[in-house]
Amino acid sequence: MHRLNKTIRWEVIEIKKIVIVLALLLFLSTVRVFAGDIPESIMMGEQQALFIGEIVDDSDETYNIEIIDLLMGHVSENQISVKKFSYYGNTLEPKIGDYVVAVLIEDNTIHNSWIFKCTSTDYRTLKLVSRNYNMVKRYEQYINQGKYQEAQRNLEKNETTTSITNIQQEVVEDINNSLSTRRNIAILGFSVLLLAVLTYMFILRKTKK
Repeated sequence: MHRLNKTIRWEVIEIKKIVIVLALLLFLSTVRVFAGDIPESIMMGEQQALFIGEIVDDSDETYNIEIIDLLMGHVSENQISVKKFSYYGNTLEPKIGDYVVAVLIEDNTIHNSWIFKCTSTDYRTLKLVSRNYNMVKRYEQYINQGKYQEAQRNLEKNETTTSITNIQQEVVEDINNSLSTRRNIAILGFSVLLLAVLTYMFILRKTKK
């Protein structure tokens, strides 16, 4: 009996270990999938902007970056001040004169874990200075091929289409309201006319009597 209980406890411990390992593997695979989707998720336009810029000033806590080429989104200023960051995919220290590709989350706030040093400001030929990760290759390829500008145009086109559709719906509603009003006026006019005719016939009949 004692040996049986010991065996059961051992099996329970082994099952717990297996569950923990499986949960850890699931978590790690989820993290990898999420990270690997960054180049594609940027095309959805949920960030404020994607840009190529140059570090033009370096203070104790911030870098000033001049925005040279806007690939997606919009910015209110041509120069932003952001908290100091480290490059993705290399151990180089950011310095004045570096060209960067960065994602702007909101004014003066960039995606600190996804900022790259690059070789130039020409999106068609620039190279990302990074270890040779697959998602970095995809990111660089999308940039070189102008995929992010294309995604921005599609977003704007969809917004315009949505806006036109909304205007069309408003026009249709106005027409329907106008037709409804005219219909009500016509019904009221017909009712008044019918009442007048009936009244006239009633008076005429009374007169004949």
